[in-house]
Amino acid sequence: MSITAACRRLAATLLALATSAVCAQYSTPMRNVENPDRTPYQNAIYFTIDPPYLNNFGFFPTPAGSRYILEFVSISCVTPSATDVFPQVYLNVSRNVPSGTTGYAIPSVNMTRTGPAAFGGYVWGGSAMIKAFADPSPYDAGGGSAIYLNVFHSEPSLRASCSAAITGHSLAN
Repeated sequence: MSITAACRRLAATLLALATSAVCAQYSTPMRNVENPDRTPYQNAIYFTIDPPYLNNFGFFPTPAGSRYILEFVSISCVTPSATDVFPQVYLNVSRNVPSGTTGYAIPSVNMTRTGPAAFGGYVWGGSAMIKAFADPSPYDAGGGSAIYLNVFHSEPSLRASCSAAITGHSLAN
């Protein structure tokens, strides 16, 4: 074997090792060292809209001791009917004020039909970049659920299932 062939084999081996090391890396939420009071916040939920109702709520937990800054919301719903639509999704947040709490409903997500579901039915989805904040409930020692989605659909005789996620960060109080 010549020196050129040996160098090629060595280069190929090093390239393979470097490629596998790069592929093995992944990102994880981490604390911002310049702002130590900020912690990444991410939560996901699953809920259904059962007959005979046109809407239902999906609640996200808000543990006590932090304010939650929301930056992104996404939702995906599956319905058995091609004629069922999801016209409105509201993001609701509660904020603490001197007299107690106040709530805000933000029409934040436009849903579009994305195609057929894997095991029958139809998938609707939507996402939005947002800027909102929520405070944990002062009336619940654990913080309660100060963030929730209110999802509407058009056919009350059908059961739709939804999964949603929110991301952002929390600030210590």
